[in-house]
Amino acid sequence: MGCGSSSSGYSPPARTRPKRTKPPVTFEVNQEKQGGSEAEKASLIQVKSVSFLILENCFDHHTDEYDITEHATSPKLVVRRGQSFRMQVELDRSYNPAKDKISLEFDIGSRPSQTKQTLIKVDLDGNKEKNNWNASIIENSEKTAKLIISVTPSATCIIGRWGVHIRVSNLNSREKGAEYAYKIYTQEHKIYILFNPWCKEDTVFLDDEGLKNEYIINESGKVYYGSKRRISGRPWNFGQFDGIVLDCVLDLLGENNMEIQARASSIFVVRKLTALVNNIGDGGILVGNWSGKYGDGKSPTVWSGSVAILEQYYQTKQPVKYGQCWVFSAVLTTCCRTLGIPARSVTNFASAHDTDGSITIDKHVDQDGNALKFLNDDSVWNFHVWNDVWMTRPDIKGDYGGWQACDATPQEKSDGVFCCGPCPLKALKAGDVSLPYDGQFIFAEMNADRVEWIRNEDGEFEVNKVTPNSIGFAISTHLPKCKGSASQQREDVTSEYKHSEGSSEEKAALNNANRASTLPGKIYGHTDNHSQDVQFELKQQDDIPYGQAYNVEVGMENKSGDTRNVLVTIMLTSLTPDSHEGSTIKKQTESIVLQGGDKNRCKMTVPFDVYQKDTLQFCNFKVECSCKVKETNHLFVDEDSFIMDKPDLDVKGPKSCGVGESVTIEVSFTNSLPITLTNCTLDIEGGKIQKPRTITLTESVGASELFKKSFDVTPTKVGTRTVNVVFNSKDLENISGSVEIEVKA
Repeated sequence: MGCGSSSSGYSPPARTRPKRTKPPVTFEVNQEKQGGSEAEKASLIQVKSVSFLILENCFDHHTDEYDITEHATSPKLVVRRGQSFRMQVELDRSYNPAKDKISLEFDIGSRPSQTKQTLIKVDLDGNKEKNNWNASIIENSEKTAKLIISVTPSATCIIGRWGVHIRVSNLNSREKGAEYAYKIYTQEHKIYILFNPWCKEDTVFLDDEGLKNEYIINESGKVYYGSKRRISGRPWNFGQFDGIVLDCVLDLLGENNMEIQARASSIFVVRKLTALVNNIGDGGILVGNWSGKYGDGKSPTVWSGSVAILEQYYQTKQPVKYGQCWVFSAVLTTCCRTLGIPARSVTNFASAHDTDGSITIDKHVDQDGNALKFLNDDSVWNFHVWNDVWMTRPDIKGDYGGWQACDATPQEKSDGVFCCGPCPLKALKAGDVSLPYDGQFIFAEMNADRVEWIRNEDGEFEVNKVTPNSIGFAISTHLPKCKGSASQQREDVTSEYKHSEGSSEEKAALNNANRASTLPGKIYGHTDNHSQDVQFELKQQDDIPYGQAYNVEVGMENKSGDTRNVLVTIMLTSLTPDSHEGSTIKKQTESIVLQGGDKNRCKMTVPFDVYQKDTLQFCNFKVECSCKVKETNHLFVDEDSFIMDKPDLDVKGPKSCGVGESVTIEVSFTNSLPITLTNCTLDIEGGKIQKPRTITLTESVGASELFKKSFDVTPTKVGTRTVNVVFNSKDLENISGSVEIEVKA
């Protein structure tokens, strides 16, 4: 799993601790509670102010990228559990350990309770408390009357915003018989405690700096889409450190949506997020829409990052319109990374949607090969995007730690809710689909067999064709820099999910999974076209440019010595991204006579002006053919869904620049369509370099015309920053590209 720098030649960017050039920000405290006699209270040491030493702590905790840590007047402390941080306490006089007693209290939620681990009391003796927190005084300045206190939250504590309180009393007042006196000081600024992949005791610990840099720190990447023959990468700004993102996600996990104690578990947090990223049933972040009609919102192809979506949701408290699988996945990646959970977006090509738990994709046809749509609930998507998160699984007996698959796209309910996962990849690969959570559904997405049922003359259904090894190809994610070069950006992780096709290990996994299906023991024997005396093959080219005529053909060969009469039907249909049929664009039927031993073909051509008016999002289509041999009643049915190719957006900018320096970005592409593109926009987003922005273009782009546009961006922080740009128009959507700029001090 590791990607050590010795083999890749890569090491994570060097981190230099920033030098403090001015005193740390201090916060005034207010006396919140007190008790005891007035005389005893008057003798107590008093707390004047608190500083959370945000600059140093956030660097040590790898949280210095969060915008909220750099707020001009009220920066927030963001730390990771299981790791110590320091705070400075200013007193009205020097601290005398022989007389004074100071302890800390941390609370979270509306009803803090020690028994629920939502109220934590910590003495400053350095000893680990029963709650596994500890604190100690590491510096006591008599001259300045300031203490430096080191605090280590438990590696299993609840993640969220914690209140900080300081309790002062006299060390031995009770023993002396005096009335116990105390004061509790508080301040309004809460501290943020997150999951910690740098801590071995945390469930999300990831022992590889290069991978942590990719799956926690990196704000940009690519989400893959297309088809198994033609894979494209869409740049995405995850923006997990941006502005309101962390607060938005913590609010989303608020007590109304999730029991506060469950927020200590990375398993439960991820499972809940898969439900809350979609809006069904709980008012979550995104509304799903695959219809192609987005008039009351934004098309899913408009988004170039998560920040604009989360900002809109945070401001309006209303679900954002609209998203599809890659948007749900990218937003879930952002939500996990901002909380400290290593996460990646993963794309499965030829992805099955099994609606009944049979681990088969069933298609029903009549005797002539016409689809019986009312029975065909299962489907196969050209691509589907979900997520992997990294964590141990203490809830499962055995070693099932590592990557866990999960999915925020609402497809099927789990425990009565539209959520999915997390499920260990190790379990999926072995076919152990009964382990939590939703292994059966995820396994089918990448391993189901296609089963074609034909209704006979008696109205009964029998298996006409079984196609194994046709689901789940080129499972892809963004390649971490520690694993490859700048020119190679896609990583194929199929081997982490499944054994090689046809291997004995794969067969064992399929048998194992089948025992947990809704039809256990029902494994269909492989049937194919070659068992008949006339053989057929549906053929089309690998590259299918959008804007040119579409060509497809059915090849046939009569292996017998007798004449065969064949009725061939070919049909092209537009598809929604979730593989629901749109319009029938063209249907062609032809009768062909094959003499014994003859070969022939039936070809269909569809001009651009015929299919263009029915094109749906992503230029998604399905071609189907049915071939019936009159003499033998042999029926051959086949189909192929595909996405037509579109041009890429070329994005250029300087290789490097300085913080605060305005730089020019130029985008261009050549319109490959034989029509003019109208209603054009550019959507731009880039962490620490460009807030989400839409440029409405006044000009159109003519047929075969070169489009060029320039705009300026100004980076606000040192580091490698990426500008993502998406071109959309009325006639052509989702032309995307990005450029990476090294921002220097």
